[in-house]
Amino acid sequence: AFTWAEWIFKIGDRIIFLDTRRSSLLYNNLKGVIEDIIKTMSSIVFTININTYLTEEQCRYETFEYIENTDYGTRIRLEVIAWDDDLAEEDRIKTVVPFQIAYAISIHKAQGLEYNSVKVVVPSSNAEKITHSIFYTAITRAKEKLKIYWSAETMDAIVKSFKEPKIEYKSIQLIKEKLVLEDEC
Repeated sequence: AFTWAEWIFKIGDRIIFLDTRRSSLLYNNLKGVIEDIIKTMSSIVFTININTYLTEEQCRYETFEYIENTDYGTRIRLEVIAWDDDLAEEDRIKTVVPFQIAYAISIHKAQGLEYNSVKVVVPSSNAEKITHSIFYTAITRAKEKLKIYWSAETMDAIVKSFKEPKIEYKSIQLIKEKLVLEDEC
């Protein structure tokens, strides 16, 4: 039933939580590392070190099990069960894997996060979508190492687009000029 998990998730994978419906304690953009995976015919049990400190009391009524606190956060055990049409409504949330592998995430999802090493891939087909603020967000995720993969043409197009005056900047300038003129009257 879970053959997809055998090649998607591996011990040591860095993950990021995205689906907060299962627990507010496993909040959006919470990072972690998979420490163990136990697969059965009807479920997958992940042991995960998450990058936040929780107490056993906080986790008492959650859909995951508190194991222990470590030097880097909290170790939990989270079970994902196979879908069954007869599942109770409250158990259906347990069929959803609330995280994804964090090796490749969108710039939007990476907002507010930092990594030691970041690689940004910009295909030429997406060059026109890279605004100054998106590019800034991408490159400031790196704490130590940054590598950008793009063609010379893509780099040229993106850098030139940063220099071109934008309509919204013109609008702000017009508003500022208007305010100055009204103050002088």
